[in-house]
Amino acid sequence: CWKDKLLTNVINDSSSKKAKDLLTLSESQAYEVLCDILSYHCNNTTNNHNTTINPSIPTNKTINISSNEDLKYLNQQFELLSLGKSIISYNTFIAWSEIQALLADEYCTIDDIKNLWINTCNSLKTPIDLNQFILLNKEIDELVDIDDELDDEIDNELDNTTNNKELDIPIDEEISIAMKNELDNEIDILDSEIDIEINDVINQEIANEALDSNILGLVTEIESIDPWDLTINPLKIFNEDFIIYLKKYFNSNCKSNDLLYYDTFANWIDIQQMLREGQVDSSCLKDLWLETINQQNKLINKSFHIYTLKDIKTIGITYDMFIRMNIRLDLLMDEIEEALATLTDKDIENYYRKEFNTLTKNQSILTYNQLLNWQDINELLDNGDVTNEDIDRIWNAIPKQLITTSTNKQTIKTKKRQIEPLEGITIDGFLAFNNALEDI
Repeated sequence: CWKDKLLTNVINDSSSKKAKDLLTLSESQAYEVLCDILSYHCNNTTNNHNTTINPSIPTNKTINISSNEDLKYLNQQFELLSLGKSIISYNTFIAWSEIQALLADEYCTIDDIKNLWINTCNSLKTPIDLNQFILLNKEIDELVDIDDELDDEIDNELDNTTNNKELDIPIDEEISIAMKNELDNEIDILDSEIDIEINDVINQEIANEALDSNILGLVTEIESIDPWDLTINPLKIFNEDFIIYLKKYFNSNCKSNDLLYYDTFANWIDIQQMLREGQVDSSCLKDLWLETINQQNKLINKSFHIYTLKDIKTIGITYDMFIRMNIRLDLLMDEIEEALATLTDKDIENYYRKEFNTLTKNQSILTYNQLLNWQDINELLDNGDVTNEDIDRIWNAIPKQLITTSTNKQTIKTKKRQIEPLEGITIDGFLAFNNALEDI
């Protein structure tokens, strides 16, 4: 904590001028100086936390940046970290070289970064967008400045005390000058290592410019783009850095026939991250691939054959279609985000009712085996969102009913063993089952 820093770096550091000066005071004088400094810093830290750290910072809040150069630098760094997408995760941010440098030089701690991240978006699991990225850098910059203010206050207090005429404190002037020069050199070195500094005041237009340009690594408005329009050059849609990234991925993962296949695409680290964060699901990815290979067949091969889901693992796509598919993926994510924003509890219930009727073939009871064949359940299991134990526990807690069809109204005898009538859950039980799943 900052108190430990003060005691360790000021009092126990015998090579520091301010430590030398402090050690020349009497015990009561040194205690008085430290009390004044600690009191000031407590008040200053409290005020800073009350005014600069918001418990929840909205993503549309604008901030002030010190210069266009700072803003341009953060914009470029965000694009590199997000790989041209609109968000970055906590793990990506903490691995950023700028943050690693701050941690290595002990300007802040990992807990400081965690707390600021949570203040920005409420959870370490929640990614941040460009605006939040800029805000977070501003908060970190202000946090680092607190330590600088503390050092200045210590110097001022020591100077005021040692210059007091009532104190007759012998100081080795030659040593003091040498220590001062050494301290000045250290400060110059530290200053040269700081690449970005975000201060408080500039007009709102600059912040808005940051939000309006290259948030998704795009050079044009993607909403108006038809990715399957062959008159459009897809390489002009994304910015150059993201195109280089996509090309490198494609060349490293395509087969000898210069085609990329679904299984490789589905295991792409970018896609896996989207699945973990719930931005898309596996059925969306399969539909996306199916749409792409059918468009490729129609536009490139001039064929009217329609592929189905059973073909997605055997039909590869070209580099051009891969770029176009990424444009379509961005559009798809926007569609999903808009749909989720307007989704109501009634919509969710209607979806589950429809799935129940499909699984039971419009019967009134759903069996355990039918539940395990549900695509939604298998996706949750594949993504690690739930376990088989979770499913069994919830299933066993829901009241069951016997299935009384003409084939199993009574026990059916087959050779030496007996098969008991099947049991299952009603639509109400199915709704309760899904509500319990959502709480996991």
